[in-house]
Amino acid sequence: MKIIGRKGVSGILSILFLLLLIAGAVIYATIPFWLKGYLDWRKVESVQYYYDMLLLLYLAGIPAMAILWQSWRLMRNVNKGKAFLRENARYLFWIGVSSAVISLLFIIFIPHILSIFSVVIVIIFILLSLIGFVLSELFTIAVRYKEENELTI
Repeated sequence: MKIIGRKGVSGILSILFLLLLIAGAVIYATIPFWLKGYLDWRKVESVQYYYDMLLLLYLAGIPAMAILWQSWRLMRNVNKGKAFLRENARYLFWIGVSSAVISLLFIIFIPHILSIFSVVIVIIFILLSLIGFVLSELFTIAVRYKEENELTI
């Protein structure tokens, strides 16, 4: 199976990120409706809990959409055969920053929204943040080597 290219895994990821961006925009616009339905289903009657969750989801939705956007842009470049660009290192850096912001938001809101799910989200996004920063640095080094190699030839 082909990994890189429009007909490979990276092409599938590119389409997936684009679909998730569209779905994310729809979900973001309708958060109050599905959150209310979810809390009614769970029989949570606290109005304060609803507003805390609503604020958290709206605040965390922005960096989440940024992660999808940067990921789509990264895969678009990879599919064009342009993996080692400074631009891609920046995309990975901003994925790291956005992930750190989501982690920080959930850490701030943990006292208001007691859930093991919140702790799991914090752990996952801290790890994603660190991976984004490490890969960003690796891409920066690879770009530098590539540029030095092009100058040598």
